[in-house]
Amino acid sequence: MINFYKLLRLQQWLKNILIFIPLLLSFESFDLENYLQLLLGFIIFSLACSANYILNDIFDLEDDLKHPVNKNRVIASGMISLNLSKIIFLLLFFTSFISAYLFNFNFFILVLCYLFTALIYTLFLKKFPIIDLVVLSSFYIFRIFIGISIVGFYYYSHWLIIFLFPFFLNLAILKRLAEVKNRADIDDSKKRPYGKSDFSKLRFFYFFSLTVTTVCFFMYGIRDESNDPNLIFLLMSCFLVFLWNYYIYKKMLNNVDYFDPFSASILDNRSILLGALFIFFVYLSNIL
Repeated sequence: MINFYKLLRLQQWLKNILIFIPLLLSFESFDLENYLQLLLGFIIFSLACSANYILNDIFDLEDDLKHPVNKNRVIASGMISLNLSKIIFLLLFFTSFISAYLFNFNFFILVLCYLFTALIYTLFLKKFPIIDLVVLSSFYIFRIFIGISIVGFYYYSHWLIIFLFPFFLNLAILKRLAEVKNRADIDDSKKRPYGKSDFSKLRFFYFFSLTVTTVCFFMYGIRDESNDPNLIFLLMSCFLVFLWNYYIYKKMLNNVDYFDPFSASILDNRSILLGALFIFFVYLSNIL
């Protein structure tokens, strides 16, 4: 059973909580119907993501065998056979495909676009520098729009997207920074566009993107539709955005076992504390 858990990467389902973000950041009164709709969409989309993860592992099998961490994935390690993995992929894909179509047509179209983009990324785009980072970031943005497709465009904010894109770009850059620094065979990998010599450029790009993220969050906080936010708590929130990103940056680069910033952040107590403080100050900035 544990092998199937690893194959489906159920821990990665936590990323899909992002579909709740537009509703949560609206700071409106609790609406049970909207949250139940989002929960159902969360389950369907997560099944589709698991299908994509399996397909990605199948395509990346050769590279995973050489990876210091990914070699332990269930397909690469032989714990689940390649043929059985293909069967599970087909079951998940068609189940999520049909469920998404019956659930919500706009939701269905976005899930299809996500899966198509993920397939193109796996086959081609991950080999191209910069483009791979933009596509990785877009996967997170897809989740935001999937949430909006469920609860309605009323919850859309262009400033939210402007803030979140560079924020997610930071995570994508950090993922590549960790690979370049901690993976000994990175220069020999045919599926990664970066080598050891690219570390300083990626680091510069990371801190530039982090600065843009912090500024964009401040602009999001004082957006036109905002109700006159408390500037002190808003500035504290901006500081926590920068501090959280810098903390994860140091943690990723100082630990050879971490190649995924998302996993590193949700498994770390200090990261969770910083995130909770950020949410608390954002809330205070909107009500005081």
